Amino acid sequence: KVPPDSSLDDLLAEGPVGGTALVGFGSAGVLEMLVNWAHHVVEAGLGRSMLVGAFDTIAATELSARGLPVYNLSGALPPEHFRHAPYLFHRMGFLKAELILQVINLERHVIVSDSDVVWRRSPLPLFERLRAAGANVASSTDCLHAAVDAGRVSTDPKQLYTGCGHRPGSNWGAVFNTGVLWFAPEDGPRQLLRSWANATLYLD
Repeated sequence: KVPPDSSLDDLLAEGPVGGTALVGFGSAGVLEMLVNWAHHVVEAGLGRSMLVGAFDTIAATELSARGLPVYNLSGALPPEHFRHAPYLFHRMGFLKAELILQVINLERHVIVSDSDVVWRRSPLPLFERLRAAGANVASSTDCLHAAVDAGRVSTDPKQLYTGCGHRPGSNWGAVFNTGVLWFAPEDGPRQLLRSWANATLYLD
């Protein structure tokens, strides 16, 4: 158990420099999902590599009380689910990019996933293969469904999977809603994260 309001160095101390940190984020409005996310990270044997960014003091207090390594990001977002308010969603994006950047500046690879993601087994082998192939950044949308993915061949809007606007050829939606991200501690990912953080400052 790490004391509340610990430094980022202390929160990451159990994971080695050069290793991988699994990072999740959320507010009190998605607390149950965050706890579920953390449970499955532990079940996958990666509890020592976990970090949770809490967007408000309620989430920070509740997660710390459960013994989770929590980085307190409170002060900029309300303790509720705020997807209805784009300006708050953009503010969240800024906070996420800034924290990810801080973690890779401490020489850790970072796997970021939404709070509604469940890791049924360790994702490390997948990202190790990407790394071996020369990648230093990877991303997905949060629209992942094996059967739907297999059928993503039509560009006819009437045949598109209407539950997700991110499939190839779709004009139904243009938002790239990231579900899983991976960054290596290199200059290219650092520049991308800085651009991401800065870009959200100019969104309405």
